[in-house]
Amino acid sequence: MQDREAAVASPEGVPRWTFRANWFRVAAWSLFWLVTLWGTGKGLMLIVTNAPHAMHDFVAPYSGARCLVLGCDPYDPAQVRQTFTEAGGQSNDMAEKWSYTPPVYPPSTLVELLPFTLLNYHRARIAWFLLSTAAFIASFLLWTGFLVPAYRPWMALLGALLRASYAAAFAAEAGQTSFIAVGLAVIALWCFIRGRYKFSGIICLGVAMGLKPQLAGLVFLYLILRPVFRRSAVKSAIIAIALLVIGGAWVSLSAPSKNWRVELSQQIKMTEQPGAVNDPSTANRFAPDIVNAQAAWVLITGDPFTYNLLSYLLFAALLIPF
Repeated sequence: MQDREAAVASPEGVPRWTFRANWFRVAAWSLFWLVTLWGTGKGLMLIVTNAPHAMHDFVAPYSGARCLVLGCDPYDPAQVRQTFTEAGGQSNDMAEKWSYTPPVYPPSTLVELLPFTLLNYHRARIAWFLLSTAAFIASFLLWTGFLVPAYRPWMALLGALLRASYAAAFAAEAGQTSFIAVGLAVIALWCFIRGRYKFSGIICLGVAMGLKPQLAGLVFLYLILRPVFRRSAVKSAIIAIALLVIGGAWVSLSAPSKNWRVELSQQIKMTEQPGAVNDPSTANRFAPDIVNAQAAWVLITGDPFTYNLLSYLLFAALLIPF
């Protein structure tokens, strides 16, 4: 591992055309920080001025976690919405339709968001936005450290482009849990590859899988297939499972939410109906924002069975060689 890292860090083999000028390094990193600060300031301005629908994706997980604390059903949209209103949320804080942000988060996500329920909604979403920004910056800077110094300015330019992209702006300003989950997963990878702060890496990956198992779970899959990382990956999985068990037991033992598994399944199915938020077809006007294989195959066929089958086949074709 040390030999491999030494080879990566060695300046030998760097092409002559790579810019080593100090002005280029300063310019690239200045651009990265300017774009990052601009995106952060723009997002904060939207939140502070109560722009319509700002941080709307944060509504459901925050309200569900608060509902869990108060003893109501975090998977009943009516009760979740009532909890949101009592926490200071307003109608223009939500998406255009409540069905666009349904309560479909796993119990582990609700457990992780419990500290934010100590704040009212408007303060909590500011804290969540700042945490998202910190996760992006920290993960990016750590990953840049894998490159030799001559290449780092190019990475800074790539980071500026990434932060200025519509996807990053939407994820941060909408309050997506995926923004933090991806950042934590990248930080965990850095810890494992560098062999430093492994305990912190284990916690970061475990929390990331609790937030977004479908995203951080791919990182776990990569780590579990590598013997050198397998023990750390298993420990992270134990943390994620513990969070899920705690949350699942909590909602199961609470009388108002004893049928939460059925309700969660119903909510997920509703999001896949024609025109709903997870429908990749043209019936959903937000379909162009969806980044998955179904959204690509639906351009060829509108039959759900066919485009789902093609998506699974594509996944298998990529996974099996990996």
